[in-house]
Parts: sequence; C-alpha cells; structure tokens
Amino acid sequence: MKSTAQVSAEFLIVLVLLFSLLLFSLFVFGERQEGFILSKELAEAEFIAGKIARTINFAWLSGNGASAEILLEKNLDYSVSFFENSVMVNWRDNFSSAALLTEKISTGTITAGNFVKVQNNNGEIRIENA
Repeated sequence: MKSTAQVSAEFLIVLVLLFSLLLFSLFVFGERQEGFILSKELAEAEFIAGKIARTINFAWLSGNGASAEILLEKNLDYSVSFFENSVMVNWRDNFSSAALLTEKISTGTITAGNFVKVQNNNGEIRIENA
C-alpha cells in the first residue's frame, strides 16, 4: 500500500513540473508575440510616414499646380500630424516621422483608409481627403 502512495506522489510532482513548464512556455511565447506585433506596427507606421512625405515632397518640387493622390492604408489605428519639416504618424503611444522639404503645409481632414489629395498651391501644400 505504501508503494502505491509513493508512486502517486511522484506522479503528482512530475505532473506539477510539466504544467509549470507549459505555463512558462506560454508566457515566453506571449512576450515574443507582443514584440512581433509592435515591430510590425512600427514598420507599417514608418511606411505610411514615408509614403506621405514622398508625395508631399514630389508635389512641392513639381511646382505650382502639381497634385497627387495616395491611399492611406488602414492596417493599424493611427493619426497623421505635421510639425515643422516633418510628418508624424502617431500610433498607440509611439510615433514615426519622415522629413519634408517644406514647412508650408495646410491640412484638411485626413482619414486612414481613404484616398488623400496632395496639392501645391503657390508653394503651399494642401492635404485633404479626396
């Protein structure tokens, strides 16, 4: 009878160790998954900021009357703002920015998931939903 109780106790110890290992593995996998999601969102925000900056710089360099339309993807929740010579894409508690050639920018409504029109009016860049 004592040998049966001893086997049950050893089995429970092994079972507890295996469950502990499983919980630890799930924790490590969850941390890696969160890091992957953040790096994916960072890359997407940098891509959007670069896309907006390239379009603004193109319109500014092309001169008065130049215009272009771009599609702002809705792959993450973000907002677009401008500060001095940069465009900033704000997402979560982070931001990504890209350099601009001009500070003369006026913005209308910019909505993610829509086409945005960028137009040069006498050296001032106007940006709004198309």
